[in-house]
Amino acid sequence: MAQFLRDVHLSNLKVTEELLIQLTEVFTNRAQILHNSATAQGNEYKEPFLTFILRFDNKGYRLFTCDDLLLHFKRADKVERVVISIETRESLTSNRHIGEHLEVKFDTLEEKNCSLSVTSDHSDWVDASYSAVMEVITKHKTKTGWIRSGWSTLVIQLLVPFQFNFDQLTGQH
Repeated sequence: MAQFLRDVHLSNLKVTEELLIQLTEVFTNRAQILHNSATAQGNEYKEPFLTFILRFDNKGYRLFTCDDLLLHFKRADKVERVVISIETRESLTSNRHIGEHLEVKFDTLEEKNCSLSVTSDHSDWVDASYSAVMEVITKHKTKTGWIRSGWSTLVIQLLVPFQFNFDQLTGQH
């Protein structure tokens, strides 16, 4: 099993073309580091694969270029899920028990499924990958997340009993 893991639940994000382009750049850079390491070691099982999954309009596609992702993303009426991932052959053959992987998931149907996950035997790669992706994601957070929080629900429930008639306030009958 990979020794190092960083993961986080993501919420209050607006997935846009700009976000997807920026994330693809980060993922491409992180994959290049793995590629260079695999080449230096002469280990084909450490070779990374960058893939995209896009589910929209009750259809799903596994894509291999950012251009294809953006083409389908623009055409979609309703995007349901976007997954961007880097996996090595080692992680693919071991069902992610060993090897490197970096994955970000956005799911409009189940917010609980939105997450970022990074694993590897190298803590530097995990920390750098996690930080690079979070830097991009933080820039695309929505400002309205507090509306859906438990605190806002509590405040509304506390204020409802104190409703009053506007006519009484203005003195009209």
